[in-house]
Amino acid sequence: MKHQFLYLFWIVLLSFHVKAQDFSKDQDVKVNQQLWLDYNFNNNIDSLKVLITQIGFRKISPNVFNRFLVLSHINLLHKKSLGIVNLEKPFIESFMLGAGIIYTQNYDADDNLEFRLSQGFKFSIPTLKGIDLINYVRLEERFQNTFNNSGWTAGYRLRYRISTELNWKKHVVKFTNGLYIPMSF
Repeated sequence: MKHQFLYLFWIVLLSFHVKAQDFSKDQDVKVNQQLWLDYNFNNNIDSLKVLITQIGFRKISPNVFNRFLVLSHINLLHKKSLGIVNLEKPFIESFMLGAGIIYTQNYDADDNLEFRLSQGFKFSIPTLKGIDLINYVRLEERFQNTFNNSGWTAGYRLRYRISTELNWKKHVVKFTNGLYIPMSF
């Protein structure tokens, strides 16, 4: 219990002192502060379907924007492996379909409302024993209205994330199964 309290204390303390790179190209902001608050929850529909929902708030200071978002995805787990390749787990682990709404309150520009549809898939690349590189590829369709009487615009974005999970069974605290290391671009 003492370790859990100390970890929580350090996370809260350090979250208010995070600096990031120059963010807004329209403003003369050389150093900014970012506050991200997210509530993520999973709901198992059945053994092969999981509903993943994210409710979040982003604040970029000094006076860049506030962003409110609600995103939801259904994760369709894939359990069958190809017969040609002898893998313990299937190459493609899951398929994801999602939708969301994002409202951005800009300080020096018009506000933005965005509807986002997405689909993607996760696959693993086994490297060393106990370490798999988990890849996630996602295509997003974005429909935006900037409230400046220009109407709706549409665009696409392709995202890729690679991550790994180091398994440390009950190493520091009892509820820990591993250390998650994301690397995104």
